[in-house]
Order: sequence, then C-alpha cells, then structure tokens
Amino acid sequence: YKLCENLGYSVVFMTLIMTTAEVTVEFISSSAVPRLFLFVQGTRVLTSRGLIQFAILAYLLSSSFALIAYPIMGTIIHVMSWENLTTLTVLAVIQVVQYPTFNQLGDQAVEMARPHWLHTFKG
Repeated sequence: YKLCENLGYSVVFMTLIMTTAEVTVEFISSSAVPRLFLFVQGTRVLTSRGLIQFAILAYLLSSSFALIAYPIMGTIIHVMSWENLTTLTVLAVIQVVQYPTFNQLGDQAVEMARPHWLHTFKG
C-alpha cells in the first residue's frame, strides 16, 4: 500500500479497485471450472478423482506463479525503486491472476468433487 500512497492513490481507492477485480475474476473462474476441467482432462465426464487432480494442478500453478512473480516484483519495487504506475498495474495483474484465478479454480474444483455437487452437475 505504500506504493499506492507514493503514487498519489489512496489505500481505500486501490482496495476498492482490487476487491472488485478479485471478486469479478473469482466469479468467472468459478463458473469456468466444469468446462475448463473437461478441456484440460480431455474427458466428457466429471469425476471426483479428476476434479481433485485438477484442483491439485491449479494449486500447483498458483503456488509456482507466486513463488516466481512476487520475489521479482519485490526486487523491482524495493531494491530497484521502480515505483510507477506500470509497476503498480503489473503487481495488480499478478495478484489478480495468482489468487482469484488459479487458487479459485482449485477451490471450486474441490467443492464440485463433493458428492452432493457432483450429482448436481451430472444431471
């Protein structure tokens, strides 16, 4: 949040922007799980085992992305002192891609793997 203040943006304004972006992306990624699962797994059937494997893959992508992206951004912001609007935008995009997209895919896949949801999606 110090980066926002240094660029002249209030913390409240940036929090509203980020929260809106995150909720929107979480909704879209949650809605996309059934189709994305079928595409990634190359199957036409939703199974609990397959959904859990899909969730593990999503969590792996989320963690790997975070372990690579955040240290790079930390170095850019704090060590190289590149505090500008582009840096803030890239950091916001990374945050929106890492957690609300990848992590939410995993969370939703785990929920869909539960018996009561799986029967709902099977029809």
